[in-house]
Amino acid sequence: MANIQLPERVQNLIEKIKEQPSFTPRLARQLLEASGITKEDLMPWADFSHPDADSYGRKLVYDGEYFELMVMSWVDGDMSSIHDHGYAEWGAVKLFGPAEHAVFKNKDGKLTTLSRCECEDGTVLAVDHDMIHQMGNVGKEPYLTLHLYGSYNFEEGVTADARLYDLEEGKIQFTNGGVFFELPEDKIKRREACPSGDFPTWLRCNTELMKRLLRMNGTLAAGAFQNEREKGIADKLFDGQTWDMLSEELDTLDTMNSKQAENYHEILDQELFMAAKLQIQLLDANLIDGDYSDYNAALKALLPMGATKAFTQAFMDLLPAHFETSLSIS
Repeated sequence: MANIQLPERVQNLIEKIKEQPSFTPRLARQLLEASGITKEDLMPWADFSHPDADSYGRKLVYDGEYFELMVMSWVDGDMSSIHDHGYAEWGAVKLFGPAEHAVFKNKDGKLTTLSRCECEDGTVLAVDHDMIHQMGNVGKEPYLTLHLYGSYNFEEGVTADARLYDLEEGKIQFTNGGVFFELPEDKIKRREACPSGDFPTWLRCNTELMKRLLRMNGTLAAGAFQNEREKGIADKLFDGQTWDMLSEELDTLDTMNSKQAENYHEILDQELFMAAKLQIQLLDANLIDGDYSDYNAALKALLPMGATKAFTQAFMDLLPAHFETSLSIS
């Protein structure tokens, strides 16, 4: 990769970055927006055939000592873990396709989802030091993203010591490389206790982790779980105690203001929809013990509703009839 001639627009962006006496996330976003860089400029760094063990393709374009330019490649189903950007103090990401993007907040020992949305092709997202987010490809077409990260105070690398929030393991994993699901042990520098997640965030983490494990291990085609972690997550999705957790959390929503409660329910709509789709995959592959044929058929009938309030209501109405749960709908 070192011998690739940098396209003129990329060279111009690098010069503009070097001209700045200081940086903010807003300025990083403005420079990427004004750069005019195209997907074709970045194709020499595309990696759409990356291994399934990598949650997305990741190639360094330029190391400017206090800043980095990288290209990420996303195929159908690729998703980063929930993460921050280590030492990076400022940055921006330009999307060359419709990417899903979720933003989180770690406050008072709890990780909650602030937003989950699909961003349009051409969107540029600002990145600051405190940002915790996740992005991925929930469509069918592959696309690229261009990432600019910088810092004036770092060790090892601009994005080194990034935190990966693994709510299933209950740990924050620190890494100097890609923020991938299920990192090998030699890529994890250290661990520390992870904040708990509210129910939608916890469910999202487990759902997206499971989807990556299924792809990495070829589990659906094999028709059998390949390790205990897969089986453990699947068991949670079909355990009434999991849905009791949701019931208990819903009982606390009266402590939120109306805007917070509305946002919570919008996030919940999306996470329950994605979890239901995963349940269907597991049932269709005959990975779950027990007779869930009626439940599976009912779920499939609900999917055309999409991630809506109507779907959430209908999904939750199904649960007490098929799981040992005290979930109640108000």
